[in-house]
Amino acid sequence: MFPDLEQSALFALATMEQPKDQITPILEHIRQLRESKHYSQDYLAYRLDIGQNAYSKLELGYSKLSVQRLIDIASVLEVDVIELIKHRSDSSKISLIDELIQ
Repeated sequence: MFPDLEQSALFALATMEQPKDQITPILEHIRQLRESKHYSQDYLAYRLDIGQNAYSKLELGYSKLSVQRLIDIASVLEVDVIELIKHRSDSSKISLIDELIQ
């Protein structure tokens, strides 16, 4: 859709530190999408070719989420990567994309 914007946002996400307050809404959204599709952590772990424990650590924020892993998760959940990183649950409703490109 916006390949240059998507590449810029993904690069910014990959090179920035991932403070809990910025990455947590993304992880929560991933969990919500996974549950809405009735996918178990075991199923996502299988599709990502990792163990369930490793996937759980990713979803809980105990392991660092790489850009490639984010792309892989989006593929399994059948959503665009931008949908995963632009979703915000905070009251300001400012997307992470907007923050990254400013």
